[in-house]
Amino acid sequence: MDVVFHEPDRVNLLGYFLRDLLKTKVSTVDGREKAAKIKGTIRFVAGEMACTATFSTRQIEISSKQSLAFNAQIRGELSGLVDIALGASYVQYLLLNRVKIKGDISILFRVVSLFKAETA
Repeated sequence: MDVVFHEPDRVNLLGYFLRDLLKTKVSTVDGREKAAKIKGTIRFVAGEMACTATFSTRQIEISSKQSLAFNAQIRGELSGLVDIALGASYVQYLLLNRVKIKGDISILFRVVSLFKAETA
């Protein structure tokens, strides 16, 4: 599965972080299987930075375009989002109100599961 940028010259730091993390995760069989179960667009917001990850059968497209519709959103401090992406318990961050979610929560659960996938 490919992880690509939409309009690479417009992607922010959050988008680069997300792309590199997802590339690492889908490099394993476990990660590819988990990513294949995700369909839709997830918006990540950290401070003033935002990006989306659109999951389809063959690729994950990262975009910083603000007008994209999304199925789910996770918003919080960059440090909290990074911790979750690196395997910290998202429940703790939700309970402490360090991250907020909205939309289709089942998609967010699948993304968190992908973040916890083994890496090579």
